[in-house]
Parts: sequence; C-alpha cells; structure tokens
Amino acid sequence: MYAMRLTALCFLFLIHLACQAQNPSAQDLAKPVGIYNSEYQSYYGIYFLNKEATITAEMLRQKARTLYPHAQWVDSLSESSTRAEISWVYYENPKVDFTPPDMDYLRYTGIGLSQAEMQDLQDPEAGILLSFAGPAKQASADQWHILQLIDTLVANKDVIITDFVTYESFNPRSFKLARLMGYSQDEQDVSSQISIHLYREEAFCRAITLGMRKFALPDFSIEDLPCSNQYSYASLLNLICQTVFEQGTIGEDWSIYLDIDAIENAPLKKKEMLGNLEEGAKKKAWVKVELVDPQEGDDYNTQLGLVFDNSGGGSVQEVQNEVLSRLFGTKETLSYVEHDDEILEASQRAQGELPRLKKLFEEGLALGYSLLLKAPFLISEDEGNEWMWVEVSAWVGSQIKGILQNDPYYAPGLQAGSLVEVAQEDVFDYILYKPDGSYEGNETGKIMQKRN
Repeated sequence: MYAMRLTALCFLFLIHLACQAQNPSAQDLAKPVGIYNSEYQSYYGIYFLNKEATITAEMLRQKARTLYPHAQWVDSLSESSTRAEISWVYYENPKVDFTPPDMDYLRYTGIGLSQAEMQDLQDPEAGILLSFAGPAKQASADQWHILQLIDTLVANKDVIITDFVTYESFNPRSFKLARLMGYSQDEQDVSSQISIHLYREEAFCRAITLGMRKFALPDFSIEDLPCSNQYSYASLLNLICQTVFEQGTIGEDWSIYLDIDAIENAPLKKKEMLGNLEEGAKKKAWVKVELVDPQEGDDYNTQLGLVFDNSGGGSVQEVQNEVLSRLFGTKETLSYVEHDDEILEASQRAQGELPRLKKLFEEGLALGYSLLLKAPFLISEDEGNEWMWVEVSAWVGSQIKGILQNDPYYAPGLQAGSLVEVAQEDVFDYILYKPDGSYEGNETGKIMQKRN
C-alpha cells in the first residue's frame, strides 16, 4: 500500500492520463506552457444556526476593508474579473432559497462537525453567500486574504461554513484547523484547500480533485483505479496539484514532471511525502494529461485527466502501479508457510464466508469498501503456487476477476495491477476493507503474524 493522504472522500466525478515510468533529466523536460484560467473563483456559504450569529453587511465591509482592502464590492461577479471582486447575498429563508447540504452528504463532507451541528444545519436561521473572483496572477495571495476574512467573520459564532467549490462544510474551529493551518503567506499547501472525491464506477473507482478553480488552475482526475488503493492515488493527485500550483505550467506535450524533492512547500514535502516513502522510491516520474469534459457532479472547471498509456501491453492498472511505485516505492514481503491444521481450519472458515461476500459484492459495495481474496498462482509444477491478494472486480458464478495487488516473487508473467482470474474454490482467505479503515478477515494472515 502506498503512503500519503486522502484529503476527502465523497461520491461522483472523472479523468484520463498517460503516465510514463521513465526518470527524466532536466534537459528532457518539454517546453513549459501556462495552464491558468483567466481568473480564480471562490464561493462560501455561511449558515447561521441561531439568531445571535448574524453577520451584517456593514460588519462584512468593515472586516474586508482591513483584510481584503484591494477587493471591489459588486452586485454580482463580472464575467471576467480584471481586479479582485466580492459579492454577497443574504438569505432570510435559507432552508428554501439557499439549501444547505443534507445529512447524507455531510457524512462524507462535514469536516469536524458534530451530529448536532449537522442536524441544526438542516434548518438554519439565515444564510450568506460570499462570492470572490480576481485575476489569475493574484489567486495565490488573494486566497490567503479570503481565508483570513472568513475566519474573522465567523470567530466565536454558531455558524457552519460551506465551501461550494470543494463541497466541504466546517464549523469555525475546523475551518481554522483545516484551512488556515496549512496556508499562509509563507507556506501554501494546496492540498489543505482542495478535496479529492472518490466514487465507484462498476469494477473500478474514479477520483477527482475539487478546488483548483480557487487558484485559477484546472482540476485533475483519474479513472479505472483499484478501489483499495484510494490513498495512493490521492497522494498522486496531491503531488500533481502542488507541482502545478508551484510551477503554473505543464509541458507543451501535455506532460508533467513530478519530483518530490523539488516541492517547495517544506511541511508538505517532509511530513506527507518524504515521511511516507517505501523501499525503492525514485521520487520522480512523468505523467501526461489530456483535456476531458467534467462529469455530472464535478466542479464547473477546466479538467485534465491522467492518461495511463498501456499500448505496450498489459493493463492500465499495471501502468498506474508502475508510476506509483516509482514515486512512492513499494512494501512487499514473502512468507513461507506450512499449511498445517490451524492454517487450514482458518482457511475453511474463510471459504464458508464466500457466499455472503459474493452476495455483498453483487449488491454493490458501498463507497469505502473493497474486497480482496487470497488465491494461488502457479510457479511451476515442481515448485507449486505463490499465494497473492486479488481485489475483486467481477464475480460471476464461481469465476472471479480482479486486480493483482502484489508483485510476484516467482510466479511468471504477472505484476501488481495485472488483471487476473481465479476460481472461487481456490480462494484461501479474504479481506473486506471498510470505510472507517477497519477490516474483517485475513485470519490466516493473523496466525502467520503471531508465529513470526
């Protein structure tokens, strides 16, 4: 499993991208071209949970004169802003006119909210929509002014802040912790200002960033990724976004050169990237992107999809895995285990769970769930099998298709990401991963771990 962080999980979104595993030198880099939108845009809702929490127009203007002095007040944002602009709309009946996120949505996107706060948000006393826009060249600096303004407005008030670009909601404390702690005039961690939404598309998952529009930059998406590797792909997207944020360009051939060592934001690089590398990490890789149309639920922004080129053979997932391995390294272990009575009894119990797991899979695994099965892969008639984990992508009758999760030590012709088929009768164990990070199964693995 690759390291790094998933900024947020949710549902609905797209991407394509071609990734090459070569390690480029400086002279290999394609001529850079700018990818900025013409302007940045940010939208925040402030919902008042009681009558005493109200913010007046005069209070807002007074705070803005100090914290965002170069912004111009407008009734509505211009189609193309040549200077920083602020617009505000007050809603007396937000439950009808400015609908807050519902409880189901807040389960995924409510940052630091209590159950009581989420419930109170369903019927707020009043609401304000704050809209911000400005030239692309001011985006990075202006986001800091906007964060300071909102933080000051909501301090010590019973309110919920909703970022309508990332679709996340905060109380004043979680807004300060999540948004202001990672972004200052000196240190800008772009991952603290965006979210990554993940959802299942039939056999595979799709991930997309939300929030890059605040920096006048495109969002990035990946599709056909293994659902069990969501944190690895979140790390990749965070690295891409930080790289593009710091450079403001990509290659004219739609390439992006990723180099963890070159990241300027020291806290992000040290804690979230260098601190979580595995063995063999090169910390450098090429990726390529293409312009794609946003899907329903994506942010209304330019979108670049990662394109994993598997024209040389193999699966897209194999190419994805090569890029992740080159950047972040891998952690593989080989264990030799005698299938004694204790191990075989645990395996038989796992076999007994397969009908239930198959039914669960056929009904559709919810977001955050993934199912892995341990199966044999023949080394040779003389040497027997190598046992490896497969993430299930299809289960028809007794035949199971999936994505190999291990790089084999001995089994020929396979690598992590290979699309494989196994028979249900050959399954030795299972792991069912759950959204809260827990799992069930892997009883044979637990026995092996106790013995080592």
